[in-house]
Amino acid sequence: MTWNKWFEINKLVQSSQPRLSFDRAALSISAAVDGLGVVLESSCLAEPELLKGELVKIGANQFKRIKEETRFHSYRSGEKSNKKIKLFGEWLLNEMRSNSKTT
Repeated sequence: MTWNKWFEINKLVQSSQPRLSFDRAALSISAAVDGLGVVLESSCLAEPELLKGELVKIGANQFKRIKEETRFHSYRSGEKSNKKIKLFGEWLLNEMRSNSKTT
């Protein structure tokens, strides 16, 4: 989920001011814990910080709840052309496509 999409879904206007941005969930969560701003992240990934009270959910009843699934197929860069890796990736994509048609 991106901030742009979140603002759009909640029918809000996003500020044009520069803001911090991180490419890793753990960095975003740590920055929010350190008081550098608000994080838009999975409750599952932020669960330890939520349970310790280092983070709190804001606007639970004010904003639309967004459920978005993300999956990753990871492998070592040197194995990119490995036949087994390619076959598994193709199978995985086909499974995800066929499952998305049934839901």
